[in-house]
Amino acid sequence: MMTAQRLVGLAERLEWDALLGAVIRNGRPVALPVRVCLSEESGACGSALGLALCRAVELTYLPGPESHSLAMLALGSQLEDGSFGSVAGTACAAAGLRVYEEQLRAGLGDAALIARVAEASDRAVMALMEMMRGSRRRSVEGVDLAVVLWALAGRERAGERWWMLEMCATADAMGLTHDASLSGIVAPALIRSGAVGAKGMGVAA
Repeated sequence: MMTAQRLVGLAERLEWDALLGAVIRNGRPVALPVRVCLSEESGACGSALGLALCRAVELTYLPGPESHSLAMLALGSQLEDGSFGSVAGTACAAAGLRVYEEQLRAGLGDAALIARVAEASDRAVMALMEMMRGSRRRSVEGVDLAVVLWALAGRERAGERWWMLEMCATADAMGLTHDASLSGIVAPALIRSGAVGAKGMGVAA
């Protein structure tokens, strides 16, 4: 049985691939191309910590030592440019921090910690925007974009809404909803973002 304590143990030992595997097997199944993308060496730490933080919040409901430990490890792993290495790693880390921020706010957590976590997630999203801007977007693969939507659709702030809708439009133009290995995470993300209705995706509301 997966527990938040086990997630923390794997993270503290820097066992990123094992941590990713544990989270994916415990409620976040993904196709092989997505798994490979998440495991990319430059971003494996961010991917693993972000997804583990999301899962720890689900397991603990209220702010506790486990989610705090994972959040501190994530904060300490953020690079100077705000990213966590790869596109996928940055997206997952940003998502984990946003989920933890929500937990802290709901549990009336420490205001200074909430501000620190919020700032880190905002910097990560800004780094993502830069990674996927202009000519750089052409070098971003469909699986990277799929992970961004999977991780962050529905978690964007009001000021980031335009960007999320732009990413949704790009995913649609790239045909990601028709890609057998990616549609399972892209289609629900487009619905969460409000970019398309459930009926339009052939998904039950």
